[in-house]
Amino acid sequence: MGKIIKYLLLSIAAVLGLAIASVVVVFAYLAFDEYRFVWRSPLAAGLPPEFGVADSVFQKRVRERFPLGSSAVELVKELEREGFTSNNAFGDSFWQRDAVAWPNTLFLTPGPGWSFPCRLVWIVVWNSDAAAQITAIDANYHGICL
Repeated sequence: MGKIIKYLLLSIAAVLGLAIASVVVVFAYLAFDEYRFVWRSPLAAGLPPEFGVADSVFQKRVRERFPLGSSAVELVKELEREGFTSNNAFGDSFWQRDAVAWPNTLFLTPGPGWSFPCRLVWIVVWNSDAAAQITAIDANYHGICL
């Protein structure tokens, strides 16, 4: 009877060890993916932890990098190179209802779950003239946290 209990306890310990190891691997992967994601976009990287301050810093970075009169074509190329896309991963969110496409808008999102416990998104919106020069530009950084 003692051997059965010993083997049962060893089996439980092994299962718990595998579960803990799996959780550690998943969190390590998520942390690496988050690091790789933010590193890809210099505009989004290294923002302050407070959303209000980070939003202002992100907005300033975008406006300095793409001042009025600069090329909208270059803006799109560079933002896409940094991972921005016209697809909003959070179509159900307050900033884009019913996944309606917004013209001249690019989003950067780490994807659902990748920024847990917050849902993060960086948005760049602009207008351009017939010569494809930027006539207005705005940028926002949002996070909805648990």
